[in-house]
This record gives sequence, C-alpha cells and structure tokens, in this order.
Amino acid sequence: MVDNIEIYLLLGQSNADGRAYVTDLPAEYVNVPTNIEYWYRGNRYNRTDNVVTFGGFYRFGPAPTLLSKLGICRHDKRIIVVQHSYGGSSLYSSWHSPLYDSNRAAVMGETVSIYQWYSFLNGFFAALGNREAVYKTVFWLQGEQDATNATAAQDYYNGLVNL
Repeated sequence: MVDNIEIYLLLGQSNADGRAYVTDLPAEYVNVPTNIEYWYRGNRYNRTDNVVTFGGFYRFGPAPTLLSKLGICRHDKRIIVVQHSYGGSSLYSSWHSPLYDSNRAAVMGETVSIYQWYSFLNGFFAALGNREAVYKTVFWLQGEQDATNATAAQDYYNGLVNL
C-alpha cells in the first residue's frame, strides 16, 4: 500500500547547491509549502527556519523555486523532496555507484572522497522512513568538475546511466 506520497530527488554538484545569494531571493520563495517535506543532505527542513538558511548555508540554487512550484502545481499531493548536492564533487568518482572506486578518485585528483552516492542513500532512506512513496523524478544539476577532465567527460553519459 503506497502512502500517497510523491518523491522528487534533487541531486548534483555546485549548480544544484547553488551560488546565488539569499539577498537576491524573492520573498515568495522563502518558505516551503505545507504539503512538502524537504530534506537536504540527510537532514529534514524545520519549518521554523527559512528555507535558504537551512543547514547554515546562505546561498541558494534551484530548491526554493522547485519547492514553490511543486507546492502550487501539486497542492493536492503529499510530497517529499530529497536534495543531496555537493559542489566540487564528480559524477565520475564521487557519485559513481554502487561502490567507491579509488582508481576513479585518483583520475579526478581526489585524495579523500566524500562519497556522495552513499551519503545520498543514507539521506534518502532517512527521509522515506517506513513510508512507501511513488518515485516521480530525479533532477540532476551538473557543476564543472567532470568537464575539467577528459576521462570523466567522455564517461559522463555512462555515469548518468549508472546513477
């Protein structure tokens, strides 16, 4: 039995995290709609906080607009949005699933990997809990990390399929 919940995933690198300053965010995008449960890097958004300062960050990306528009267009649905994004991470190594590969990390010059795939899964399962949901879509936003390396750039399509 599905709990009549839709789940949307917002994943990626620096463009998903965002680099715009909160002072530039229009007021109508500051609060998360009441029908949406928003999770960022494994932590649930507290409605007493302002969405753009959640987690202590003072920059924003696509999340405020996505949350607002989903709240309007899907107002009759219960929604979970799980965001896991990390600037400077690489689809080729940091997001490579299902296993961390030290050879891929070496290609990207990573000495210590922040393995985004497992971090994302931990956050995803924390958000879902024991509820069942209908998986709707994944939004993947790329930064520049994979474009700076010929091996990673050539493998980009395969990386998306693998993800």
